Amino acid sequence: MKKMLILVSVLGVILAGLVIATVMSINPIIVRAVNTVGPKVLLTEVSLRRADVSFLSGSGRLERLIVGSPRGFAAPQTMKLRVVEVKLDTSTVTKDVVIIERVLIEEPELTYEQSGKTDNFTALLNNVRQTVGGEESTSQNATPGSAQTQPAKKVIIKDLRITGAKANMALTALGGQGLTLTLPDIHLTNIGEESGGATPAEAVQQILDTLSGQMNVAVSGALQDSLKQMQDAAKGAAAPLLKDGQGNVLDKAGSGLKKIFE
Repeated sequence: MKKMLILVSVLGVILAGLVIATVMSINPIIVRAVNTVGPKVLLTEVSLRRADVSFLSGSGRLERLIVGSPRGFAAPQTMKLRVVEVKLDTSTVTKDVVIIERVLIEEPELTYEQSGKTDNFTALLNNVRQTVGGEESTSQNATPGSAQTQPAKKVIIKDLRITGAKANMALTALGGQGLTLTLPDIHLTNIGEESGGATPAEAVQQILDTLSGQMNVAVSGALQDSLKQMQDAAKGAAAPLLKDGQGNVLDKAGSGLKKIFE
């Protein structure tokens, strides 16, 4: 009997150790997953410094998540998220579809850069679309019994909010003038729910599509305001020219600047 009690006690300690190991290892797993999957989805550098998520409650935060610039852009980064608060449904962690109850991103730092007729956010979105297409192609071409036929992890994000986002931009066309824009808050719900779960690439595509749209609207408005201010200032400084009938030169210059962003 004593030997049996000792054996049961030893097994109890082993199980407790396994549980502790699982709880302790969830955060390194999250960091490794983000740093591995992120670059494959966005086709650029992605770095998460630290995760602090409780396995028992599912609540926690991701710290210092940085997304680099897509190919062809010079800015050191496109997005810098100091803190991302998350709430997972821990009962779904081992299932094919992981439910994320809440994601809150407060005051992310964004960098807007334009190259030719496109910008870094549009380029990132195109990268994700390419990734999604690649996933579909791989799935269709997979042979029965191969690793590709195994169901991949999908996610459903119940509630996602991005608040207080600020975008920094410096445009050569405006003489290197720097602008800081505050974007409207973004609120998305039930991402991936309609399709029974979205792949990480599909979820990122939906979020980035909304963010890119907000960014383009804000940038367009800011450019119009800046161009108008420049034209008004130039007209005021060149009042004598207007009296001589040469004001059309300024109008042509303003039109030329607008064409750059069409």
